[in-house]
Amino acid sequence: MGEKGNCSRVCVSCVSFNSCIKRLAVNDNDAVGIIYLPSDNRLRQRHVPHRLALVLSNLLNVSRHSLPDFASEVIWSYQGLVIDAGGKRIDQTEIDVWDEFDVEADVGLRWYDDLLAWRDAEPKLRPRSSQLRRFRILFLLISIMNPRVAARLL
Repeated sequence: MGEKGNCSRVCVSCVSFNSCIKRLAVNDNDAVGIIYLPSDNRLRQRHVPHRLALVLSNLLNVSRHSLPDFASEVIWSYQGLVIDAGGKRIDQTEIDVWDEFDVEADVGLRWYDDLLAWRDAEPKLRPRSSQLRRFRILFLLISIMNPRVAARLL
C-alpha cells in the first residue's frame, strides 16, 4: 500500500487513489490495465466522430446489428479498471450497452451507419450531447481492443 502522495504508480489499495490518478494523463492506458475515459468536452470536439469512424471502419468487422452484443462481450470480459473523467471507478459489468446505444428507440442502429459515413469527412458541427453516451462506449471498446489507437482518437 502506498503512502499518501508518494506513489510512483497508481495502485488500487493506495490511501490517496484519487490524487494519484489525477497525476496521470486523462487518456493514457498503462501496463496494469487501467482505462481512463475522456471528459464530455474532449468527446465533443469536431474531429472525434471523424477519427472514431475511421478506427471503427478499419478495426471492427462487425455489422451494426451485432455491434451491441459484440461490445457487451468485449467490455464485460475486460479484467482491468475503468475510470471516468471525474476519477470514479466504473464497474464495466454494470454497463448496459443496449441501453447506452438506445437499441429500443433505433432497432436498426442507423446511427452507426451515420457515424461510419463521417470517415470520409470531418463533420462541420460538434457532436450532440445525445451522441456522447455512444461515443463513450465505443471509446471504451477501442481502448480495450487497441489502447494505442484509442490514445490517438482525441
